[in-house]
Amino acid sequence: LAQAFSRLGSKVSLIHRREYLLKKEEREAQELIADAFRKEEIALYLGREPTHVAYAKGEFTLAIGEEEIHAEHFLVSIGRIPNVAELNLDAAHVHYSPKGIKVDKYCRTNQKHIWAIGDVLGGLLFTHFAENQGRAVLTSLLLPLKKKPQWNLIPRVTFTDPEVASVGLLQKEAE
Repeated sequence: LAQAFSRLGSKVSLIHRREYLLKKEEREAQELIADAFRKEEIALYLGREPTHVAYAKGEFTLAIGEEEIHAEHFLVSIGRIPNVAELNLDAAHVHYSPKGIKVDKYCRTNQKHIWAIGDVLGGLLFTHFAENQGRAVLTSLLLPLKKKPQWNLIPRVTFTDPEVASVGLLQKEAE
């Protein structure tokens, strides 16, 4: 979103509590994206958190340590969590937690006639991952054999410019 807003003409400051932008990617990819953002004049405040936010006279003021950022608009992006609260899963006696619906290795819930796939499971929130789960569940429903989704070799893409795509373990995980 930072890159998109910047390209639409907004002056963008990106504040991120981690020292890097892409948690699930190799350090080289993280640095590549950070460099691309800096070239597009996106101000990066990595490894930092706002300590105070105020709004007065049509302007936000964000304090980051000793520095202040002034802005007309302020977008807070805090990640995603599964929205299971309104699914009325208790009525179906389906087990879940705030982190998502609990499933077995075939994506079946504790109610064997109820299956769940995608972001509602929590964990990896990538479209390719949900597609893999959907294909496995469809195979299990249509054929006499049960198919397990692949849980480890799923490609993922971050739609920045340049795009970052990867599959499998990070180097440090493989080592």
